[in-house]
Amino acid sequence: MILRRPCSWILLASLMVVVQRMPVKVLNASGLFAEIGIIVLKERCLLEENAGRLMMHDLVRDMGRAIAREESPYYPGKRSRLWFYEDILSTLRDQKRIEEVEGIVYDSSALDELIVNAEAFARMSRLRLLKLNGVNVHGNYGLISKELRWLHWYRFSLNFRPNDFYMGNLVILEMQHSNLREVWKDDRLLGNLKVLNLSHSHFLTGALNFMKVPKLEELILNDCTELVDIHQSIGNLERLLLVDLSNCKKLKRLPGSICRISSLRILNISGCSKVGKLREDTGEMASLEKLLVEGTAIIQVPSSITRLQNLTDLSLCGCKVANLSSIYSLIWSLVPTMTVPRSNNMLISSLDGLTSLQSLKLRDCNLSDGAIPVDIGSLPSLVELDLSKNNFSHLPDSISRLPELFYLLLEDCVMLKTLPKMPPELHTLSAANCRRLERIISGSNIRSLNLLDCPRLTEISGLDKLAVVDICLQGCESLSAKVRRFLLQEYGCNKGAIIRERN
Repeated sequence: MILRRPCSWILLASLMVVVQRMPVKVLNASGLFAEIGIIVLKERCLLEENAGRLMMHDLVRDMGRAIAREESPYYPGKRSRLWFYEDILSTLRDQKRIEEVEGIVYDSSALDELIVNAEAFARMSRLRLLKLNGVNVHGNYGLISKELRWLHWYRFSLNFRPNDFYMGNLVILEMQHSNLREVWKDDRLLGNLKVLNLSHSHFLTGALNFMKVPKLEELILNDCTELVDIHQSIGNLERLLLVDLSNCKKLKRLPGSICRISSLRILNISGCSKVGKLREDTGEMASLEKLLVEGTAIIQVPSSITRLQNLTDLSLCGCKVANLSSIYSLIWSLVPTMTVPRSNNMLISSLDGLTSLQSLKLRDCNLSDGAIPVDIGSLPSLVELDLSKNNFSHLPDSISRLPELFYLLLEDCVMLKTLPKMPPELHTLSAANCRRLERIISGSNIRSLNLLDCPRLTEISGLDKLAVVDICLQGCESLSAKVRRFLLQEYGCNKGAIIRERN
């Protein structure tokens, strides 16, 4: 797709077919006042926003493309957008009437690379958006427009960024699946860059000097498997909101300076299997909302985490935290001076202040009886709790006092025998493959109940009060006669059932 500056709200809309809010940064940098345009489109029901993504109906997209096509029916290079493969190729090859082009989007899934000479871009002095997938550019990169705001180059083939490739006006730089070993060698400042995404760049090894990108807001280095270090200068990024280092398998530690970033909202190091600890001053990241450390070697959580009052998501799935410390050091919220039974080297501390916590994921953390505090019900904002693949035989009764709990996941807890009364707002309970589970006390608001392969389950107290939409009881071979009669009467079956709704 090739585009020029949008001249109306409908052209602005056609830029945003199911994308994240990153285009807003680019449009603002181009003087297009994106927030105002988005408000207008929402008011006209032409644009929706869900979970940080902007979504537009295909009909609106097609309308924008039709307008662009009418701009120059016979000369594709004079249109504001090109989305047909043939039009893009002819424009790059002919290099005629291309001065008005402000954006090129070439996104092909073809395995064969398209080879283009850099001279094809020489006359595109207004080029602001360049999105290429599997394109190999030869020649003088200095011919590419210095007005670029958004560069998305999937499968960039070079090991280094060419020194003659000017990026001083870039707002977004995305080079996923690149061959880059080092991002920049020179000292030129990228003073406008807000998003840097080098995900899946498996040859990237060098630490990045972040002094060159003072306005950076999002750093995404997911699956950079050879990356071994993060430069200390990251602590100087006063506007940084997101750091994604997930699945950087050779990364061993985070720089101490990262805890100085008071603006940081999301820190994701999931899958960094060699990272063994969080820094003691993690609690200094006052704005942190999501802390994702799944699949790391972390065995202890610092007590300073209690100061993260904005934390809503904490995920420690696959971390063997219970080997060295009580789970109190992870999820305890309100009682700073309590007595806790000690077991091998358990660290007893509180998490006083985590009243905003909404999601807690402790899947496969080797938790046994006593690891979950008896007053877990004091987490007032908790919506999702995942305790799957652990070794406890029962849960504290106080779980019934979690006022906002909506999802409770207990899958593959093979030692679990009984469940307490469920919280009042619980919507989904999944306890599949809890092979020793004997009875549960269900809540009246449960809509989805998954008890697949619970062969010892006999009683489901309160089943007659449920308005269940989805229920799975396959493999529940020991259900009492009372439960079987109820299932036969209400659902037309007695056991081994997968039921979508009542008859």
